[in-house]
Amino acid sequence: MSYSNSSLIPSFNRRPSKVAIRSVASYEADVEAMLWETLQEFQLSIRDKTVLIKPNFVEPDAQGLINTHPVVIRAAREAFLRMGAKSVTVAEGPANERDTEGITEVLRLRDYLGPLEHTFVDLNTDEVSEVPTRTRASKLKALCLPKSVLGADKNVLHWAGISRSILDINSTVRPDFAIVDGILGMEGNGPIQGTPKASGVLVSGDDPVAVDATCARIMGLAPERIDYLKQASLLLGNLQEERIEQRGESISGVRTPFKVLPAFENLRG
Repeated sequence: MSYSNSSLIPSFNRRPSKVAIRSVASYEADVEAMLWETLQEFQLSIRDKTVLIKPNFVEPDAQGLINTHPVVIRAAREAFLRMGAKSVTVAEGPANERDTEGITEVLRLRDYLGPLEHTFVDLNTDEVSEVPTRTRASKLKALCLPKSVLGADKNVLHWAGISRSILDINSTVRPDFAIVDGILGMEGNGPIQGTPKASGVLVSGDDPVAVDATCARIMGLAPERIDYLKQASLLLGNLQEERIEQRGESISGVRTPFKVLPAFENLRG
C-alpha cells in the first residue's frame, strides 16, 4: 500500500493475504498445540520483540460467550513466548461495563495466565497520548491511545460511529496478526443478548480484513455487503477470496450460518 501526503491510496499490487482455518471441537481440545502449529505457517518475526495480545472483553459473563475465552488467550501467549518473544502482555479495556477486574475474575484469567500484575494491562486506566488518525472515516481527527498498546477509547468511538471508527483505529494502530476465537460464539442480537452458537473454529491470519472476511463467509454472510469491511478492503487489506490464500479447512467445510436480526438479512451471502 502506498500513501500520499493528503490521503491513503490503495496499492494495486498488494500481496495476497494468508488465512488459516482450524477445526476445534471445544475448549477442552489441545488449543495450544493447534495454535502453535498454525502460527508456524506464517513465519512471523517474533524473536526478541515485545508482543501485545488484545482479546475482546465486554462485561462479566458466567456463560463464557461474550468474552474471548481464556484458553485461547493462554494459547496465544504461550505460542508467542515459545516463538522467542521478549515479552508478551495481554491488554484490554471493556467499554460496556468498565469492570475489568470483574471480567478477569469471572473468566478466572489468573488460573490460566498466573499473576496478572506483570502480564495484564487495563487499557481503561492506562496512561494515554493523542495520536492523529491516518484516515477520516469517522468524525474523529485524533484518538486518545493507551501508551502500552496504542489501543482506543471505545466509548468515544461508539459515539463517532462504530463502523467508521473501526477503519480509523485499524489504519492508525495497524494490528500485525489476528486470531478469532470461533469455537463458541453468539448469533442474533449480539454481543450480549444473542444465543450461543458453536462454530468449532479458530481463524488466524496476517491481514485483519481477510480474517474478518473469512469469518463472515463461515457465518454465511457476504463480506462485501458489510460496510466497514468493504471500506477497509480499499485501504487496509484483502476482501476478495481470490486474494486470500486459504490454509487448513475450507470455508465450505466449516460453514455455520448464523441467525441475524431482520435489519441485517441483506448481509447474507
